[in-house]
Amino acid sequence: MQKEIPIKDAINLAVQAYNIIGSYRKENTWEYIKTENGSLESVTAKSNKQMMKDFYDTGDFFIDGSCQDITEDIYNHYQGLIFKVLSDSSNDFTDRIYQIITKDTVTRKDLGFIAPLPSLYEQEIQRELFVKEISDSKHIATKGAKVSVRALLHEARYIRTRDFHVYTFISDGNLITHFSSKHPTDWKVDKLVEGNEYNLDFKVKNHNQSKWYDCKETLVNYLKISD
Repeated sequence: MQKEIPIKDAINLAVQAYNIIGSYRKENTWEYIKTENGSLESVTAKSNKQMMKDFYDTGDFFIDGSCQDITEDIYNHYQGLIFKVLSDSSNDFTDRIYQIITKDTVTRKDLGFIAPLPSLYEQEIQRELFVKEISDSKHIATKGAKVSVRALLHEARYIRTRDFHVYTFISDGNLITHFSSKHPTDWKVDKLVEGNEYNLDFKVKNHNQSKWYDCKETLVNYLKISD
């Protein structure tokens, strides 16, 4: 029978793993090492869930007091999933998280679902702040106009099913969107970094209502980016 630990202790372990790794790594990274007995698989970088399981397997793991505030925030945030579950707007992953987060204790097999929560929580908080910032977004210029602005790169999202990137910028509270086959390293800057500001030159392609953020959006093409 697997040992059970308090749900908040499990979230604390997830926060510790996230802080140590610095991001969310879904799976272990492996490499083959040649030995006298042949090639052996070796883990070169642990996943968050693997690090949590290693903590768990020690049997006397450390609960970091400095992680308690964010642990409480994450716990309370995901307790709120009940509203999605009751409104039938949840998905299988949300349902599984809700089933786990509402338990008093969890086992080793649950750690894989808890591991991404610090990263997901951070993304959701950032999204909430961004949506608030662009809530009064206005369309920029007129269709066909050539425009130059200073803007912050909010996100460079890769759409795997379509094999392109969606770049979203914010300039004076206004949302700018560009679809491109270019990777963030393909532009004429060292590398596009989310959260950094850039000079943008573009032509206004269209004025839309954003389906992702439900605000006015300026869709652009012929985009040039510089520092």
